[in-house]
Amino acid sequence: MLRNILCFLSLSVLLAGCEVTEQVAIETATEMVATKLKDPSSAKFSDVKFIRNSEIGETSYGYICGVVNSHNSFGGYTGGIRFLADMNYSKSGRIAVSNLELEEGSKAENFSDGITYFEHFYWNRKCVRAASVAESWAKQDAKVEVSTGMISKPVKNTVFTRSLPDVAAPEADQIKPGEVVTAYDVKDGWVRVSKDGSAPRWAMSILLNW
Repeated sequence: MLRNILCFLSLSVLLAGCEVTEQVAIETATEMVATKLKDPSSAKFSDVKFIRNSEIGETSYGYICGVVNSHNSFGGYTGGIRFLADMNYSKSGRIAVSNLELEEGSKAENFSDGITYFEHFYWNRKCVRAASVAESWAKQDAKVEVSTGMISKPVKNTVFTRSLPDVAAPEADQIKPGEVVTAYDVKDGWVRVSKDGSAPRWAMSILLNW
């Protein structure tokens, strides 16, 4: 049983009259997160960042991750705990936050290696791993332009495919060293591929050999 506090937050707002920047979207999203706390007005946020994992048109999709401290039932601050939620925003002003997860804090149960359930199932997958992938994309000087119908060279290392173009999506299959794949769709650093033409799955383009 997961011991973190799970809040199924699903809120959206529309800021009319101005183009929304990422910073404005983050500030608005933290206000939305605060509504799920015992004392929203007491919330103090730190180390908040938006991790983008895809972009469609003018809408950016990803996760908002950070630390929040707020009053408990006795009116005192509990100490900062980590939080994360799915988030998307558009330049025209629509901002949505859903699937909020809050860390339990000092009483959180751990796996045998000391990693908490919150870290294993949520933080490390969405905030740490997704940030690492985003950074790798940003640092890549020259990206191979992959197009539909393109056939890869034999892959050098095992590559895991996923049902969705998202690092947090469940792993679906493996592309093993020496195998080649065909591209069926391309989307924001991901490519939908298949080894034999059946059931194409998503993989990060930079992990394949083009």
